[in-house]
Amino acid sequence: MKLTKLLLLTSLVMTGKSALACDFCMLGQGVSPYLMGDSTGITLDSTFIQSNQVFDHSTSISGNGKKEAWTIYSLTAFYSATPDLSLILTIPYVSKTNVDYDSDTNTNPGTLTSGLGDISVTGRYTLLNAHSAQGTTIGGLLLGLKLPTGSTGEKDAQGNPVDRHAEPGTGSYDLNLGFTSAYTGNGYQATFDAVYSYSGKGQWNGRNHRYGNALNASLKGYLRMSSEDVTRHALYVFTGPAIEVTGKETGTQTDSGYDTNMVNPSSGGTVGYWSLGFYGVLQSTTIVNAGVSKSIYRDMNYNSNFDADPAEDYKINLSVSFLL
Repeated sequence: MKLTKLLLLTSLVMTGKSALACDFCMLGQGVSPYLMGDSTGITLDSTFIQSNQVFDHSTSISGNGKKEAWTIYSLTAFYSATPDLSLILTIPYVSKTNVDYDSDTNTNPGTLTSGLGDISVTGRYTLLNAHSAQGTTIGGLLLGLKLPTGSTGEKDAQGNPVDRHAEPGTGSYDLNLGFTSAYTGNGYQATFDAVYSYSGKGQWNGRNHRYGNALNASLKGYLRMSSEDVTRHALYVFTGPAIEVTGKETGTQTDSGYDTNMVNPSSGGTVGYWSLGFYGVLQSTTIVNAGVSKSIYRDMNYNSNFDADPAEDYKINLSVSFLL
Protein backbone atom coordinates (compact mmCIF):
# COMPACT_ATOMS: atom_id res chain seq x y z
CA MET A 1 0.00 0.00 0.00
CA LYS A 2 2.85 2.40 0.83
CA LEU A 3 4.39 1.76 -2.59
CA THR A 4 1.12 2.67 -4.25
CA LYS A 5 1.09 5.99 -2.42
CA LEU A 6 4.67 6.74 -3.46
CA LEU A 7 4.01 5.95 -7.11
CA LEU A 8 0.93 8.15 -7.01
CA LEU A 9 3.24 11.13 -6.49
CA THR A 10 4.33 10.99 -10.15
CA SER A 11 3.79 14.40 -11.74
CA LEU A 12 1.23 14.82 -14.52
CA VAL A 13 3.44 17.48 -16.12
CA MET A 14 4.59 14.94 -18.70
CA THR A 15 1.13 13.80 -19.72
CA GLY A 16 0.00 16.89 -21.49
CA LYS A 17 0.95 20.43 -22.16
CA SER A 18 -1.04 22.80 -24.30
CA ALA A 19 -0.85 22.02 -27.99
CA LEU A 20 0.28 25.61 -28.33
CA ALA A 21 2.78 25.26 -25.50
CA CYS A 22 0.84 27.64 -23.25
CA ASP A 23 1.28 27.33 -19.51
CA PHE A 24 -2.26 28.58 -18.89
CA CYS A 25 -2.98 24.86 -18.93
CA MET A 26 -2.97 23.69 -15.32
CA LEU A 27 -1.07 20.53 -16.26
CA GLY A 28 1.91 22.53 -17.41
CA GLN A 29 2.37 24.14 -14.05
CA GLY A 30 3.49 21.20 -12.00
CA VAL A 31 0.13 20.17 -10.54
CA SER A 32 0.31 16.52 -9.43
CA PRO A 33 -3.10 14.84 -9.34
CA TYR A 34 -1.46 11.63 -8.11
CA LEU A 35 -0.96 13.23 -4.70
CA MET A 36 -2.81 11.20 -2.13
CA GLY A 37 -4.88 12.69 0.66
CA ASP A 38 -2.55 11.25 3.34
CA SER A 39 0.70 12.64 1.88
CA THR A 40 2.37 15.95 2.79
CA GLY A 41 5.46 17.41 1.17
CA ILE A 42 6.85 19.41 -1.75
CA THR A 43 7.73 18.78 -5.40
CA LEU A 44 10.42 20.64 -7.35
CA ASP A 45 9.80 20.42 -11.08
CA SER A 46 11.51 21.60 -14.27
CA THR A 47 10.02 21.21 -17.76
CA PHE A 48 11.52 22.24 -21.10
CA ILE A 49 9.16 22.55 -24.11
CA GLN A 50 10.11 22.96 -27.76
CA SER A 51 7.62 24.10 -30.45
CA ASN A 52 9.12 24.58 -33.90
CA GLN A 53 6.73 23.61 -36.69
CA VAL A 54 3.48 25.08 -38.08
CA PHE A 55 0.74 22.69 -39.19
CA ASP A 56 -2.26 23.04 -41.48
CA HIS A 57 -4.32 20.38 -39.74
CA SER A 58 -1.99 17.34 -40.03
CA THR A 59 0.21 18.74 -42.81
CA SER A 60 3.49 20.42 -41.92
CA ILE A 61 3.92 23.77 -43.66
CA SER A 62 6.53 26.53 -43.65
CA GLY A 63 6.43 28.66 -40.53
CA ASN A 64 9.13 31.04 -41.78
CA GLY A 65 11.31 30.23 -38.81
CA LYS A 66 8.70 30.60 -36.07
CA LYS A 67 9.48 28.67 -32.90
CA GLU A 68 9.04 28.73 -29.15
CA ALA A 69 11.23 27.32 -26.38
CA TRP A 70 9.95 27.38 -22.81
CA THR A 71 11.42 26.40 -19.47
CA ILE A 72 9.01 26.18 -16.53
CA TYR A 73 10.20 25.75 -12.95
CA SER A 74 7.52 24.86 -10.41
CA LEU A 75 7.35 24.52 -6.66
CA THR A 76 4.35 22.47 -5.53
CA ALA A 77 3.39 22.10 -1.87
CA PHE A 78 0.80 19.49 -0.90
CA TYR A 79 -0.86 19.09 2.47
CA SER A 80 -2.95 16.26 3.89
CA ALA A 81 -6.10 17.88 5.23
CA THR A 82 -7.84 14.53 5.82
CA PRO A 83 -6.99 10.90 4.93
CA ASP A 84 -8.83 11.43 1.62
CA LEU A 85 -8.27 15.11 0.85
CA SER A 86 -5.12 16.88 -0.34
CA LEU A 87 -4.69 20.63 -0.73
CA ILE A 88 -2.14 21.61 -3.37
CA LEU A 89 -0.45 24.93 -4.13
CA THR A 90 1.72 25.35 -7.26
CA ILE A 91 3.97 28.35 -7.90
CA PRO A 92 5.59 28.44 -11.38
CA TYR A 93 8.47 30.55 -12.67
CA VAL A 94 8.65 30.70 -16.47
CA SER A 95 11.33 31.62 -19.01
CA LYS A 96 10.14 31.86 -22.63
CA THR A 97 11.90 32.41 -25.92
CA ASN A 98 9.63 33.36 -28.81
CA VAL A 99 10.98 33.69 -32.37
CA ASP A 100 8.48 35.32 -34.76
CA TYR A 101 8.52 36.25 -38.46
CA ASP A 102 8.46 39.83 -39.78
CA SER A 103 7.21 39.82 -43.37
CA ASP A 104 8.17 43.48 -43.92
CA THR A 105 11.87 42.87 -43.24
CA ASN A 106 11.95 39.11 -43.90
CA THR A 107 13.64 38.59 -40.54
CA ASN A 108 13.00 36.58 -37.40
CA PRO A 109 12.93 38.87 -34.38
CA GLY A 110 13.06 37.09 -31.05
CA THR A 111 12.03 37.95 -27.50
CA LEU A 112 12.94 36.49 -24.13
CA THR A 113 10.63 36.91 -21.16
CA SER A 114 10.75 35.51 -17.66
CA GLY A 115 8.93 35.91 -14.38
CA LEU A 116 6.33 34.53 -12.02
CA GLY A 117 3.67 32.52 -13.82
CA ASP A 118 0.05 31.90 -12.82
CA ILE A 119 -0.28 30.28 -9.40
CA SER A 120 -2.81 27.49 -8.99
CA VAL A 121 -4.60 26.01 -5.99
CA THR A 122 -6.11 22.53 -6.16
CA GLY A 123 -8.05 20.07 -4.06
CA ARG A 124 -7.84 16.34 -4.66
CA TYR A 125 -10.38 13.95 -3.08
CA THR A 126 -9.98 10.16 -3.06
CA LEU A 127 -13.24 8.47 -4.07
CA LEU A 128 -12.02 4.89 -4.41
CA ASN A 129 -9.38 2.98 -2.47
CA ALA A 130 -9.92 -0.74 -2.92
CA HIS A 131 -7.53 -3.58 -2.07
CA SER A 132 -7.52 -7.25 -3.05
CA ALA A 133 -5.08 -10.13 -3.26
CA GLN A 134 -4.40 -9.18 -6.88
CA GLY A 135 -3.74 -5.47 -6.42
CA THR A 136 -4.89 -2.00 -5.35
CA THR A 137 -7.20 0.37 -7.21
CA ILE A 138 -7.29 4.09 -6.38
CA GLY A 139 -9.33 6.87 -7.97
CA GLY A 140 -9.81 10.54 -7.17
CA LEU A 141 -11.27 13.83 -8.35
CA LEU A 142 -9.53 17.18 -8.81
CA LEU A 143 -10.94 20.69 -8.50
CA GLY A 144 -8.55 23.57 -9.11
CA LEU A 145 -8.39 27.29 -9.75
CA LYS A 146 -5.63 29.07 -11.67
CA LEU A 147 -5.04 32.63 -10.52
CA PRO A 148 -3.94 35.59 -12.71
CA THR A 149 -0.63 36.23 -10.94
CA GLY A 150 1.67 36.28 -14.00
CA SER A 151 2.39 39.41 -16.05
CA THR A 152 0.37 39.99 -19.26
CA GLY A 153 2.00 43.24 -20.44
CA GLU A 154 5.63 42.39 -21.20
CA LYS A 155 7.50 44.45 -23.84
CA ASP A 156 10.43 43.59 -26.11
CA ALA A 157 13.68 45.60 -26.36
CA GLN A 158 12.00 48.07 -28.71
CA GLY A 159 9.08 48.61 -26.36
CA ASN A 160 6.59 46.59 -28.40
CA PRO A 161 4.17 44.11 -26.80
CA VAL A 162 5.45 40.53 -26.93
CA ASP A 163 3.41 37.70 -28.44
CA ARG A 164 0.59 36.45 -26.22
CA HIS A 165 2.31 33.05 -25.83
CA ALA A 166 5.44 34.76 -24.53
CA GLU A 167 3.60 36.31 -21.60
CA PRO A 168 4.28 34.75 -18.18
CA GLY A 169 0.56 34.81 -17.36
CA THR A 170 -2.87 34.93 -18.97
CA GLY A 171 -4.72 37.42 -16.75
CA SER A 172 -7.59 34.98 -16.23
CA TYR A 173 -9.15 32.84 -13.54
CA ASP A 174 -9.34 29.30 -14.94
CA LEU A 175 -11.33 26.39 -13.54
CA ASN A 176 -9.83 22.89 -13.70
CA LEU A 177 -11.74 19.64 -13.23
CA GLY A 178 -9.98 16.31 -13.30
CA PHE A 179 -9.95 12.59 -12.62
CA THR A 180 -6.92 10.49 -11.67
CA SER A 181 -6.64 6.74 -11.13
CA ALA A 182 -4.14 3.93 -10.70
CA TYR A 183 -4.08 0.16 -10.48
CA THR A 184 -1.06 -1.42 -8.79
CA GLY A 185 -0.22 -5.09 -9.14
CA ASN A 186 2.84 -7.20 -8.38
CA GLY A 187 5.71 -5.22 -9.89
CA TYR A 188 3.69 -3.01 -12.20
CA GLN A 189 1.21 -0.13 -12.23
CA ALA A 190 -1.21 1.38 -14.75
CA THR A 191 -2.49 4.97 -14.46
CA PHE A 192 -5.14 7.00 -16.27
CA ASP A 193 -5.64 10.74 -15.83
CA ALA A 194 -7.79 13.42 -17.44
CA VAL A 195 -8.16 17.15 -16.72
CA TYR A 196 -10.47 19.69 -18.35
CA SER A 197 -9.44 23.35 -18.07
CA TYR A 198 -12.01 26.10 -18.58
CA SER A 199 -10.37 29.43 -19.42
CA GLY A 200 -11.91 32.64 -18.16
CA LYS A 201 -11.53 36.07 -19.73
CA GLY A 202 -7.91 37.13 -19.67
CA GLN A 203 -5.62 39.93 -20.79
CA TRP A 204 -2.95 40.52 -23.40
CA ASN A 205 -1.21 43.90 -23.38
CA GLY A 206 -4.17 45.56 -21.67
CA ARG A 207 -6.74 44.07 -24.05
CA ASN A 208 -9.28 41.34 -23.43
CA HIS A 209 -8.11 37.96 -24.64
CA ARG A 210 -9.51 34.52 -23.89
CA TYR A 211 -7.36 31.43 -24.35
CA GLY A 212 -8.98 28.19 -25.46
CA ASN A 213 -10.30 25.52 -23.12
CA ALA A 214 -8.18 22.38 -22.93
CA LEU A 215 -8.71 18.68 -22.32
CA ASN A 216 -5.69 16.56 -21.36
CA ALA A 217 -5.63 12.81 -20.88
CA SER A 218 -2.90 10.22 -20.44
CA LEU A 219 -2.44 6.48 -20.00
CA LYS A 220 0.81 5.11 -18.55
CA GLY A 221 2.23 1.74 -17.67
CA TYR A 222 4.97 1.33 -15.04
CA LEU A 223 7.22 -1.74 -14.76
CA ARG A 224 9.44 -2.34 -11.74
CA MET A 225 13.08 -3.00 -12.68
CA SER A 226 14.45 -3.66 -9.17
CA SER A 227 13.71 -6.32 -6.59
CA GLU A 228 14.77 -4.50 -3.42
CA ASP A 229 12.52 -3.16 -0.67
CA VAL A 230 10.27 -1.13 -2.96
CA THR A 231 9.11 1.17 -0.15
CA ARG A 232 12.70 2.45 0.28
CA HIS A 233 14.52 1.78 -3.01
CA ALA A 234 12.91 1.04 -6.36
CA LEU A 235 13.30 1.85 -10.04
CA TYR A 236 10.42 1.83 -12.53
CA VAL A 237 10.32 2.57 -16.23
CA PHE A 238 7.14 4.00 -17.69
CA THR A 239 5.67 4.59 -21.12
CA GLY A 240 2.33 5.45 -22.66
CA PRO A 241 0.26 7.82 -24.82
CA ALA A 242 -1.18 11.22 -23.98
CA ILE A 243 -3.42 13.65 -25.84
CA GLU A 244 -4.42 17.28 -25.54
CA VAL A 245 -7.29 19.02 -27.30
CA THR A 246 -7.18 22.83 -27.13
CA GLY A 247 -9.99 25.16 -28.18
CA LYS A 248 -9.66 28.31 -30.29
CA GLU A 249 -8.76 31.64 -28.71
CA THR A 250 -11.00 34.72 -28.69
CA GLY A 251 -9.22 37.98 -29.46
CA THR A 252 -7.37 38.44 -32.75
CA GLN A 253 -5.00 40.92 -34.33
CA THR A 254 -6.34 41.99 -37.76
CA ASP A 255 -5.17 44.48 -40.40
CA SER A 256 -7.50 47.10 -38.93
CA GLY A 257 -6.50 46.48 -35.30
CA TYR A 258 -7.20 44.11 -32.44
CA ASP A 259 -10.69 42.57 -32.33
CA THR A 260 -11.50 41.33 -28.82
CA ASN A 261 -14.58 39.39 -30.03
CA MET A 262 -13.11 37.60 -33.03
CA VAL A 263 -12.33 33.90 -32.70
CA ASN A 264 -8.87 33.13 -34.05
CA PRO A 265 -9.31 30.41 -36.68
CA SER A 266 -5.58 29.60 -36.58
CA SER A 267 -5.47 28.71 -32.89
CA GLY A 268 -6.01 25.49 -31.00
CA GLY A 269 -5.94 21.91 -32.18
CA THR A 270 -5.06 18.39 -31.11
CA VAL A 271 -1.64 16.98 -30.24
CA GLY A 272 -0.87 13.35 -29.39
CA TYR A 273 2.29 12.32 -27.54
CA TRP A 274 4.22 9.26 -26.53
CA SER A 275 6.01 9.40 -23.18
CA LEU A 276 9.00 7.41 -21.93
CA GLY A 277 10.91 7.77 -18.69
CA PHE A 278 11.81 6.42 -15.29
CA TYR A 279 10.55 6.76 -11.75
CA GLY A 280 12.84 6.17 -8.80
CA VAL A 281 12.20 5.77 -5.08
CA LEU A 282 15.53 6.89 -3.59
CA GLN A 283 14.27 6.41 -0.05
CA SER A 284 10.91 6.32 1.68
CA THR A 285 10.66 10.13 1.57
CA THR A 286 12.34 11.01 -1.76
CA ILE A 287 11.00 10.26 -5.25
CA VAL A 288 12.52 11.24 -8.61
CA ASN A 289 10.62 11.31 -11.92
CA ALA A 290 12.21 12.02 -15.32
CA GLY A 291 10.97 11.57 -18.85
CA VAL A 292 10.49 12.84 -22.36
CA SER A 293 7.26 13.22 -24.35
CA LYS A 294 7.47 13.32 -28.14
CA SER A 295 4.64 14.56 -30.34
CA ILE A 296 3.49 11.78 -32.65
CA TYR A 297 0.27 13.33 -33.99
CA ARG A 298 -0.76 16.92 -34.68
CA ASP A 299 -4.02 18.26 -36.11
CA MET A 300 -3.93 22.03 -35.73
CA ASN A 301 -6.57 24.60 -36.70
CA TYR A 302 -5.31 26.71 -39.61
CA ASN A 303 -6.47 29.62 -41.75
CA SER A 304 -4.07 31.14 -44.28
CA ASN A 305 -5.42 34.64 -43.56
CA PHE A 306 -4.25 34.51 -39.93
CA ASP A 307 -0.88 33.93 -38.30
CA ALA A 308 -0.48 30.40 -36.98
CA ASP A 309 1.64 29.35 -34.03
CA PRO A 310 4.11 26.45 -34.02
CA ALA A 311 2.88 23.19 -32.54
CA GLU A 312 4.67 21.39 -29.77
CA ASP A 313 7.44 18.99 -30.79
CA TYR A 314 8.70 17.56 -27.51
CA LYS A 315 9.10 18.22 -23.80
CA ILE A 316 11.57 17.05 -21.19
CA ASN A 317 10.71 16.86 -17.52
CA LEU A 318 12.53 16.28 -14.23
CA SER A 319 10.89 16.41 -10.81
CA VAL A 320 11.87 15.52 -7.27
CA SER A 321 9.32 15.01 -4.48
CA PHE A 322 10.06 15.10 -0.77
CA LEU A 323 7.57 13.63 1.70
CA LEU A 324 7.49 15.29 5.10
